[in-house]
Amino acid sequence: MKKSKKVNSSRRDFITKAIPGCALSCFAFHHLVASETFNDALPLQDDRYKFEAQMDREITLKQWHQNRHNKYIGILNELGEEIGKEKLIEMLQKASYEENVKLGKQLSNQIKSLNVFANPFRNESSNLSKSIVREIVEDTKNAFEIRVTDCVTEVVFREANALDLGYACVCYADYGLPEGINPKLKLIRTKTLMQGHDCCNHRYVWEK
Repeated sequence: MKKSKKVNSSRRDFITKAIPGCALSCFAFHHLVASETFNDALPLQDDRYKFEAQMDREITLKQWHQNRHNKYIGILNELGEEIGKEKLIEMLQKASYEENVKLGKQLSNQIKSLNVFANPFRNESSNLSKSIVREIVEDTKNAFEIRVTDCVTEVVFREANALDLGYACVCYADYGLPEGINPKLKLIRTKTLMQGHDCCNHRYVWEK
């Protein structure tokens, strides 16, 4: 019995590390890192700084997400064959949700209102807005709602035939971020692209 618990704990630790930190690529409040490339970079004269050398080719946003997700999608599929897909999805949802709660707590000192929380959704030039096609449905003091009709992360997971993993790693985790920021901030949602719906209807409410 003790051995079983140890194995489950090890698998859960692996999952937490395998999926990207704050796995909600659609709605994470972090900036995309510099473009990646598979071309070799020329090292600087001092080898200590060769990892800082600039790459010589840019990639698209979709390619960046493919590079980010496709490797661990393969790893998770292998793990699903070992422990069962249903169990894997359950573990992914729990791990990704908890990671976003932690992220929300880290951001809680910066986000004190719904207005501040919604800024990356409003800003057309933000990395968040560049990753989705969205329409703002409501924007008031206590409620903010958007309708997302296209999402680069959904495209990547769909093309990898892994929408169930995408929902577990990305979309389900969306509920954790508001909780970590403030217990009064709630996400209300009935549809997601990852689940095959025509849109994601994200509605955020800051309760009084």
